[in-house]
Amino acid sequence: MAAQNPRTALLRIVSEARRHAQCLAAEGFAGWNLSPEAARTLKNLGKRTASPMAGESLEQVHKELAACHGCGLCRDRSTVVLGEGNPRADLVFVGEAPGKEEDEQGRPFVGTAGKLFDDILQKGMNLSREEVYVTNLVKCRPPENRDPTAEEINGCLPWLWREINAVSPRFICCLGLISSQAVLGSPKNLARLRGRVHEVSGYEVVCTYHPAYLHRTPSKKREAWEDIKLLLSRMGKKP
Repeated sequence: MAAQNPRTALLRIVSEARRHAQCLAAEGFAGWNLSPEAARTLKNLGKRTASPMAGESLEQVHKELAACHGCGLCRDRSTVVLGEGNPRADLVFVGEAPGKEEDEQGRPFVGTAGKLFDDILQKGMNLSREEVYVTNLVKCRPPENRDPTAEEINGCLPWLWREINAVSPRFICCLGLISSQAVLGSPKNLARLRGRVHEVSGYEVVCTYHPAYLHRTPSKKREAWEDIKLLLSRMGKKP
């Protein structure tokens, strides 16, 4: 029998401990009186680091991510929506969070927004999904397609960076305000983040509108096209 990854084993123990604590809480157990330091330690126990271990593969990240119970979104999800595409892509697209169809199919960017994304990719950039890597900032669907909370974003952001670092692209394209702010670590609005190339941890980052927003607001497609042309120019490609 193959030896179990110690990190995976620890995370499984933490997950079981949390499950038992939830059962105790349901029966009226009020909890232990912990010091603030001990409470913080327990809260952070099992959280993954944003930086992958040396030699960490995308497959390993996905394996751990599929078992994540790090926040309340795990209770209502159908599945963890993992990124997909070329595991050695030069370009990574980062959306915001899965919607209803993504949650049901377990794939990022499907449905109406997915079709528009495919048009941008194929018709505008002459690329296929197989050539790029596509993922979301938050990996589980927020109820009623609401925006993810700060807690949910902070819980998923380390996963995103592990994905990105495992792929090791040259370029990142953030789709939407929420993913743009999270990746750049900036509170600025999208109007101030668009139209320029940012550098984060050695990656060149371009921000633009989310396809779902473009579907609702077609008048912004021209601005989005300017963002895509900027990205293409950095990649050395012609529109």
